[in-house]
Amino acid sequence: MTAFLPLPVPGVQDGRASGRVQPPLPLEQEKARTLIKDIYASDYAAEGAEKRRALASKLLVQAGKEQDKVTQFVLLNEAVTASSEGGDLATAFSTVDRICSSWLANNFDLKSSALEVFVPSKKPGFLEKEITARAYLELVDTAIAEDRYKAAVTVSDGALKIADKLGGRMFKAELKDKRALARMLAEAFDGLRSQYLLLLDNPDDEAANLAVGNFYAEKKRDPGAAAPFLAKAPLNSLGEASRADVAASSGRGSAFEAGEEWADLYLDGKKKRPEFRDRALYWYQEALAKSTGLERTRALQRVREIRGDIRELLRPLEVSEFSALIWKDGDTRWSPVRLSALNPVRKGSNLVVGNPSDRMFGYLLCDVDVDGDFYARFTVKGSSAVGVLRGSGRSIRGKEVPLKGGTSTVVIERSKGELSFQVGTKKMAARRLGYSWNDDRSPERIFIRIPRRKICYLSSVQFYQEPKAPAPPNSNSRDRTGSK
Repeated sequence: MTAFLPLPVPGVQDGRASGRVQPPLPLEQEKARTLIKDIYASDYAAEGAEKRRALASKLLVQAGKEQDKVTQFVLLNEAVTASSEGGDLATAFSTVDRICSSWLANNFDLKSSALEVFVPSKKPGFLEKEITARAYLELVDTAIAEDRYKAAVTVSDGALKIADKLGGRMFKAELKDKRALARMLAEAFDGLRSQYLLLLDNPDDEAANLAVGNFYAEKKRDPGAAAPFLAKAPLNSLGEASRADVAASSGRGSAFEAGEEWADLYLDGKKKRPEFRDRALYWYQEALAKSTGLERTRALQRVREIRGDIRELLRPLEVSEFSALIWKDGDTRWSPVRLSALNPVRKGSNLVVGNPSDRMFGYLLCDVDVDGDFYARFTVKGSSAVGVLRGSGRSIRGKEVPLKGGTSTVVIERSKGELSFQVGTKKMAARRLGYSWNDDRSPERIFIRIPRRKICYLSSVQFYQEPKAPAPPNSNSRDRTGSK
């Protein structure tokens, strides 16, 4: 049976696509692509994986500067191809996400195309294996998110065929779990054919809306997708929340009230359903962008209440989320490099990295920008200090806590703007690293310092970042002063 997607609901889908535009016309893309290939002709002509990755890097840098949207779109697409051909799926997939955040492009199709041109190494190392495995798992998730369940099964079947090459029992186990989920969803989705045909004839059919809505709410666990259907099926436990959700999505209702409805379902349920909590948090964040004064204070309070124990929200950091700073020379000082420069290997549950410099310590960096409230917990052995920093090269600044060697369990947390460190069970006072300056907007990253010519063991990395509250309306300096 041909796959079909949920019927459009006026106002809801438009709201979800807010801010995104249609991709340029093919003729416009081809014109821009010809210009790009002419300018970077020598880079395109260069052969080898490293050269393809270098080309991708140049294209991404230029895309960040480009003002013309057609050219920017093509630069990003060319970067996806170049990074895939260079064996860098992490960059390819993150670039696809960047494209889809600005244009109405299909995430799954772009990532599938990236996999088609992906050229793995003849003897892939640990890092490439792990990133490739993660890419396949991510592609399955993307297919499921887009209701392309049979495609998700196909991707997982293909990934299982090469699972031995990628190694890792955890990868195989997770892949099998995702395949089982995709198969279940595919079967259930196919069973809705008659209900979808009814909705094509009568979009307000209560029984059909209830059946489709229950699929999204109970099988897929996606209340946002369920809401447009359950809003038209009054006799169900999610009806009120769904109607509030649809009203808020269309702009006719209150984002805060939609958050309250989902929060009540989460807090009052005998078995806590995290998807209700996440939907509530989504609407509270939307409310924060539109509220001021006491209404904003109330929304912030509800975010903290509904979030609950932060430990329930922790996620592991992937190897693709790490990079490094390595000492180059007295003039350049520390130079940004890829994680591969530290020769990473996996030993049991440990990520093992080494500082290749025999002159100066290096930094293992988590590339997530932690300029906001966050919680990070990890176990480290062989490090001389941990902390947070901004910058690179000659200007590294931030805060750090020294470690005395051996194995340490570290917690770094920023809560309500206050940064704190804990090593083992002891709270530690941080010391200043370099010199900071006002209005520093460069990314702030967690670091682990590695002594020269030493190796470091890292395990049990868990991380959570509080979503940044949107600035209240009219919060910029021009509005506050009333000047134009």
